[in-house]
Amino acid sequence: MEITTSQQIISSCTGAIVTSILMTPFDVIKVRLQAQSRSARTSTEQCMICFDGLMDHVRVCPIDKKACRAPKNFSSTSDALVRIVRYEGAAALWGGLPATMFMAVPATIIYFTCYDHLKIMYGFKAGETNIYSPVLSGMTARVITSTCISPLEMLRVKLQSRKEFRYRELGNIVKTGLKQGGVRSLWQGLGPSLLRDVPFSAFYWFGYEYLRSKNRNPTLQHIFLSGCTSGAIAGVLTLPFDVVKTHRQIELGESNFDPNKRYPSTFSLLFKLQQEQGTKALFTGITARVAKIAPACAIMITSYEYGKTYFQQRNEKAMLRT
Repeated sequence: MEITTSQQIISSCTGAIVTSILMTPFDVIKVRLQAQSRSARTSTEQCMICFDGLMDHVRVCPIDKKACRAPKNFSSTSDALVRIVRYEGAAALWGGLPATMFMAVPATIIYFTCYDHLKIMYGFKAGETNIYSPVLSGMTARVITSTCISPLEMLRVKLQSRKEFRYRELGNIVKTGLKQGGVRSLWQGLGPSLLRDVPFSAFYWFGYEYLRSKNRNPTLQHIFLSGCTSGAIAGVLTLPFDVVKTHRQIELGESNFDPNKRYPSTFSLLFKLQQEQGTKALFTGITARVAKIAPACAIMITSYEYGKTYFQQRNEKAMLRT
């Protein structure tokens, strides 16, 4: 029995809240690992680099020059985790959580509701192996969602990328971005986001629906494993575009941002990173991304499917009573 749109929304929101709370630490680590490569490239042009135990910040040092130490970078995901907790406190791992929640809830509503309606429109039938419906509906739903959520995503990345950003500064960040690049600046990084998220959705939904179709009556465990496996594969394949997206969004609002400068295209930046830092640079933060994406996809899809099943059974009982 079908469920209502409002019941779909409740199911997706529950999953979004649980996933955001559990997975935000991995996202914080991933963003900071990717952001530090930008600091390394631009730091030599500045007066001084201060290291606060977390990451290096370009700023004017205090009078006591001993407070500034030589810049260091996180060497790995585990190194970032230990040093963030040690120098900034465990709460820092949830930096940007309110912004993440503010973005995750509407994004999830749009994404999952669109996907479920579109896959039926594209001819999807439960229990059958279908390639085109999950791929096309996942891609379409992601384009719609990414376009709507891109400004919030940009703000979230800015909050997570550097320790000194505070929520009270969000207004100034938006004003700076609008002054530098106009309204279009709020969609800074949308291109790389689409290049990352659209293929991700295609890979993920095809893999998930394919694995799920192998069991006529999938259990929650089977759904969890299907979501986890599909998410991990899709996350690895699309990581280079995630790196570019982070770089693009962080440069918005920087003091040396030039709105008249012609910035390189996504593929040009990918090629430049590969030439200057090697192929490894395109997969910066891969452990953190997979560690977040795989369980996040599993938790989200399991929560969503559980919610839908609950409402389906509830609706069936209500119909029987009438």
